Amino acid sequence: MEPWIFPDNATLSTGGIGACCTSLLDQFGSKVILPGTHEFNDYLSSYYTKQSASLQPLCVVSPSTADDVSSIVRTILFLSETIGEPDSSQCHFAVRSGGHGIPKGASNIAGGVTIDLRSLDDIEIKEGNIASLGVGATWDQVYLELEPLGLSVAGGRNAGVGVGGLITGGGISFFSPRYGWSCDSVVNFEVALANGTVVNANDEENPGLASALRGGSNNFGIVTRIDMRAFEQDLLWGGMSFYDLSTAPDHLKAFVNFISPDTYDPYSSLITTYVLIPGVPPSIATNLEYTKPEANPPSLQPLLSIPALSNEADDAKITTEAQALIANIEDDARSLGAYDPFVYINYAASWQDPISSYGTEQVNRLRKIRRQFDTKGLFTGNVRGGFKILE
Repeated sequence: MEPWIFPDNATLSTGGIGACCTSLLDQFGSKVILPGTHEFNDYLSSYYTKQSASLQPLCVVSPSTADDVSSIVRTILFLSETIGEPDSSQCHFAVRSGGHGIPKGASNIAGGVTIDLRSLDDIEIKEGNIASLGVGATWDQVYLELEPLGLSVAGGRNAGVGVGGLITGGGISFFSPRYGWSCDSVVNFEVALANGTVVNANDEENPGLASALRGGSNNFGIVTRIDMRAFEQDLLWGGMSFYDLSTAPDHLKAFVNFISPDTYDPYSSLITTYVLIPGVPPSIATNLEYTKPEANPPSLQPLLSIPALSNEADDAKITTEAQALIANIEDDARSLGAYDPFVYINYAASWQDPISSYGTEQVNRLRKIRRQFDTKGLFTGNVRGGFKILE
């Protein structure tokens, strides 16, 4: 795509949607949706959380190529610098892959531009069993493409999660006990930088950037494609069961046994949660997965033997209780000499600081890489959501 030439009056004819959205509408036409339309309302309702759906951007732009993303970034950077504060807030933006992020503002924005990457959803298997994934694809789409080939990747555990958000946050997979973080399987990132340049980041090209994107979230650029190592995979076994809250002691005992080095099974995965639904008695939900074609494996028997069941107003209170609970858990861990400050960014609450949990040395390294690839601070100043690398 040729560089966009901005007219002299680009900041003047803005209507009610701001200069950035006006310019993007001129460039991308039907790829831009505006408030007050059925398409816009349908878009907001597609978010995973009500917190994200409640935010109303001035416009949503849906690029279909990396060149589109490049042009969008250059447009936003140019107009942000041209307009200046305070009006440049109309050029603040959010980036959406799957829209599954929990913190408010992680993938949507109020009063700015939301860049919706879901059209970047190509999935291709390259030589050497490398899965080339558009970041707008969701993991159910990826697995459906790979399964007929007898392949899989260390991807997400939920169907609607986007490729981009999971990987740049690190990524936990049902295959992680054998293959590590999801980002450990990445061999190349395609990234649109703050100046609009599209580059590759891997062990040979821009290795520092490649390293920073493994857990560095949205601080360095917009990832448009991810290439991952795939591996041979047969059928797997799993499902979800619900239990009466009275079985909690049995679950805790089974969980401790599950992670014991003596009984650890790298093919097993477990997610146990407390379920609180208005009008329904509290319960426990357990998601059990085994990445071999073996039903009821021995490593999960302690949980399988527990009898299963067959059948916004409180946000602040819940947040307060959750903070207190986590603080108590951390205090207990410290007293046992088992405390680890690491916070997984994709599961972090808005009041937590996962970037700092990486440690001073790693944070300083991320700051250095950010200064190298985003000299004007576009992804710090204009991308308002997510967890930022502070000076």
